[in-house]
Amino acid sequence: MKKTLSVLLALLLALSVTACSKNEASTGGNSITVTDMAGRAVTIDGPVEKVVVSEWSIAEAVFAVVGEQAVDMVSAVGRTFTFDIYKQLYSAQYPQLGSMPEINAGRDFDPEAIIALEPDVLIVQAMDPASLTETVDTLEKAGIPTVMIMASDNPIEGAQTELMLIGQIFNAETKAQEIIGFISTQIDLINSKNLSNREDKPTVYIEKDRGTAEEYNVTFTTGQWATIIDLAGGENIAVGVVEGNTSIDPEYLLRTDPDYIIIPGPLGFGAAAGDMDAVINEYIKRTGWDSLTAVQNKNVYGFSHGQSRDPLSFYPTLCIAKILYPDEFADVDPDAILKEYMDKYMLLDYGQGLWRRQLGD
Repeated sequence: MKKTLSVLLALLLALSVTACSKNEASTGGNSITVTDMAGRAVTIDGPVEKVVVSEWSIAEAVFAVVGEQAVDMVSAVGRTFTFDIYKQLYSAQYPQLGSMPEINAGRDFDPEAIIALEPDVLIVQAMDPASLTETVDTLEKAGIPTVMIMASDNPIEGAQTELMLIGQIFNAETKAQEIIGFISTQIDLINSKNLSNREDKPTVYIEKDRGTAEEYNVTFTTGQWATIIDLAGGENIAVGVVEGNTSIDPEYLLRTDPDYIIIPGPLGFGAAAGDMDAVINEYIKRTGWDSLTAVQNKNVYGFSHGQSRDPLSFYPTLCIAKILYPDEFADVDPDAILKEYMDKYMLLDYGQGLWRRQLGD
């Protein structure tokens, strides 16, 4: 199954992905060793011709780094909440992606189904690496290595590390660095405004979708959306009050009266405006929410929850920075920047998705 490399390489590649994030890869003979985001040294027989991934966001990162030819390399994509929508969109352009077999139920993978595909590597979003131990061990005995991605701990740095790992796995480091450079340009733009030093930071409350008018879902104090809000210059009202990423005390929320509310939810490729609007409209039915400043001023925004752990994380960060500081970002068009990224690096078009909503849209 493997092609023989005409030139044998032996080197140690130390690549600085960001100032505080480093990933190493080495090649020898027909194999490559990378350090994944769980800190594991993973050796992969190369060149990689067939890959299984745990979700569409990782497949999209592979497409971005490797190019359109990667469509024929992706043998299966794990089932997540948006699986069917993305499968339909991609298979309309690439029919071979419409006949992929099932490899998991929720976060539980079927090692035998993966083994039957004979992939060179499994790349998985590892929210809890320990929960994957049995799957990883079974696949390893079958000669299939697993590379763990942990992008949600830090959406920006994690996305860049993910891209570099993919570049190393597919011998496409130059393209990975190009994409990382694009992302870094957007983050440098935000950092140039020195938002972290401001004393007039707007207050922000974040709550994931799938709550109800009566029941609150989780807010974020670390990683994911907490990192995005912090980088965008918002004061997260849950930090120091809520332990971890759990639900907030409704009475505390009402007393604090945040300036803005951010709801990560069902947006992205193939999204319907009504789905996100339904979430927003359900939340504002809650007792006391009609008196919240954010609700009265219609400063309630929905974004794609998946963008808190994939290379598109720069987009909600730019959007929220501009929402919080419109004067500082008056000449910045986050949607034009997102479209530019998609035109350069993605297989689906910007117009095939819906990327944000606001109360009253």
